[in-house]
Amino acid sequence: MSLPRPFEIFVSDPKPRTHVRSCTACYLDLGDVLVSAPEEGWLIHFLSDQQWVMHWLLYLGRDGKEAVVATEEPFGFVTDDAVRDRFDLTAGNPTVCADSFSEFLYRFWIENEIWFRLNSGNSELPITDEQRRYAERLLTDTAT
Repeated sequence: MSLPRPFEIFVSDPKPRTHVRSCTACYLDLGDVLVSAPEEGWLIHFLSDQQWVMHWLLYLGRDGKEAVVATEEPFGFVTDDAVRDRFDLTAGNPTVCADSFSEFLYRFWIENEIWFRLNSGNSELPITDEQRRYAERLLTDTAT
């Protein structure tokens, strides 16, 4: 099993991470253990929010498929009460939130940048054309 190159760069090199802000104080949070997933796949915990109530994991299938899963359960960690090394579809309200790490990272970046621009209090910092198109497409997709 090999890691997708964008994921490998993101977790190993701190410089690219400086360009990805989080309005909810999410942070790189690599898990303690690999998580076994259905269909002979693996999950790698890589991101948590500041209150440790939402977690994001990279899914890697033996067939090369990848996705990002969001869950309330901290899979991939050894805690006082359990070793969370097996993915449970009935725990933590898991959902696939992106079909690849690159897609997840782009969406995470642009959605946070839109939030920062809209909430900066600085009218001199309008959203960019790319951000506007993204937000309009997102609004259109959720309306249908």
